[in-house]
Amino acid sequence: TCLQHSMVATGFHYDRGEWVTRTLSSIERLFNANVRGIRRLGSAALDLAWVACGRLDGFFEYKLSPWDYAAGILVVTEAGGDTLDRFGNPIELHSGGTIATNGRITDDLLDLIRW
Repeated sequence: TCLQHSMVATGFHYDRGEWVTRTLSSIERLFNANVRGIRRLGSAALDLAWVACGRLDGFFEYKLSPWDYAAGILVVTEAGGDTLDRFGNPIELHSGGTIATNGRITDDLLDLIRW
């Protein structure tokens, strides 16, 4: 699966400052890369569940609390997907954000949204 055929979701931090600007910049880069579509479901747990079951190819959000993503990254990992922090490192409990993919678009997505 390449980005042009991928559906990606994101979320926005409640603080309307730097992190929203970064998210919007990443969305612009994804559109410029001709990603198939971008969704905002409103729940990181739901986004991650949808990555795990194949409804979404990827998800990213820069600023999350552990309770927002801890269970979801386990589900994605168990389904064979990749979960990383925003720097591309293995995700830890207090990473602050997450990137999750089906495992096929990880490098391409990370290249476009890494900060």
